[in-house]
Amino acid sequence: MRRKTSLITIITALIIVSFAPYTCLAYSGGTGTAEDPYQIATVADWNDLMNTQSDWDANFIMMADINLQGVPLIPVGNDLNGTYIYFRGIFDGNGHTIRNAAITGEDFSSGIALFGRIDPNCQIKNLGTEDVNMTGYSRVGGLVGCSYGTITNCYATGNIRSLEPGTTGFGGLVGKNFGTIIGCHAICNVDANNKNVGGLVGWNISNIIDSYAIATVNGNTNIGGLAGLNNCLGGETPFTNEGMLYIGSISRCFARGSVSGNRNVGGLVGSNSEPDDYSGRVSGYINDSYAVCTVTGIPNGGVVYSGGLAGFCMLPGRPPFDPPITHCYAAGRVDANGGGLVGPPFPPVSLLQDSFWDINVTGQTQSGGGIGMTTAEMKTLSSFTSAGWDFSYTDGDLADWFMPIDEYPILTWQISPADIYTDGRNNFKDFVVLAQYWLRKDCAIYNDYCEWADMNFDGHVDISDLADFISYWLEEGIY
Repeated sequence: MRRKTSLITIITALIIVSFAPYTCLAYSGGTGTAEDPYQIATVADWNDLMNTQSDWDANFIMMADINLQGVPLIPVGNDLNGTYIYFRGIFDGNGHTIRNAAITGEDFSSGIALFGRIDPNCQIKNLGTEDVNMTGYSRVGGLVGCSYGTITNCYATGNIRSLEPGTTGFGGLVGKNFGTIIGCHAICNVDANNKNVGGLVGWNISNIIDSYAIATVNGNTNIGGLAGLNNCLGGETPFTNEGMLYIGSISRCFARGSVSGNRNVGGLVGSNSEPDDYSGRVSGYINDSYAVCTVTGIPNGGVVYSGGLAGFCMLPGRPPFDPPITHCYAAGRVDANGGGLVGPPFPPVSLLQDSFWDINVTGQTQSGGGIGMTTAEMKTLSSFTSAGWDFSYTDGDLADWFMPIDEYPILTWQISPADIYTDGRNNFKDFVVLAQYWLRKDCAIYNDYCEWADMNFDGHVDISDLADFISYWLEEGIY
């Protein structure tokens, strides 16, 4: 009897379930809240995100790498049919990557990227996009086309191209930036016969911090290894009232690679403000940054302007006349018609006395600002400390710069934790220093934490430091 009752109960339950409304779980899990974000783990999940505009203000987290090879894509947040629609949510890549994404944007006038447009409340973080191929008319990027939001700890690799000449905003990571980019990089080719073309960002009107590009960049006007155009922009935007002023600012960044174009071509920035429009605009600002790029200005019936750091730099147009470039240097070859730090014309240099270029490597003895030094002087610490550069850990804040052995200065965030010897490699030289301080218990800031052998800064050198060291073995020491 007991068995019969159990059987009836089970059959009844099955009947109820079979007639219950079918509920489809969204994505691979989650409810889209900050505490329980939607989970992105498959190509199907990404397709759902692309095609569910009502979810574009929700929270997402990636749970696995995704390969989008051959998948038809549209930007998340786009301007389809001439209507701007923004992704407004939070997307946490969770350390995962999206590979082989390709979009050719004939159907979109601008905003060609995985995320076409993001608004000021949006955050994209901890996400890599690898081997992307993005082609469009305007505001084209490896991750975001047009950003008003915050992008943190993200990167892109691949190719960025334009569909036709005469348009604007092509960057390895972001096409046009009104937001904040922190701790990001791009390793890419950006080829666009257009304006405002850069290795990381095509057109920057806000903040880029602790970021870099290793890129081959080619374009027409305002072409830079990191950013094509870094300037100020006033007026009305979709999220501000008329009169709002955005100011382009680049801090603690660098660029390596090659840059070529017809006008305003620079190793870091093509144009630090726009030379064609002086009507009340002020320059952008570049601080504690450098470029090691081959810079080639290609004459095309007009003035070229090319420089090791910036092709063109307008001096500040309104009080307090802060220097537009502070604590920066250039150490890459510049074409014969250019300037060592900033391209011609050569204005007064009084505001740029703390920035330098290598006269031997650039091949230039003149510059629109800055001071030329020999290669030997550029690799001497006192050349920079005497100009107020921050190499100190004992002045109340962290150092911005570090001088490796027989090298140019680098930014402190570039140093690999295992590059104890600080020569750009993790090898036996570092191991020798670690062995020299093995089991020491007096490591502190006064002795540079036993010359950095105390890798976790806990005061002594032991097995935990050795484990950290091994995890970086034979990697490049300078990022």
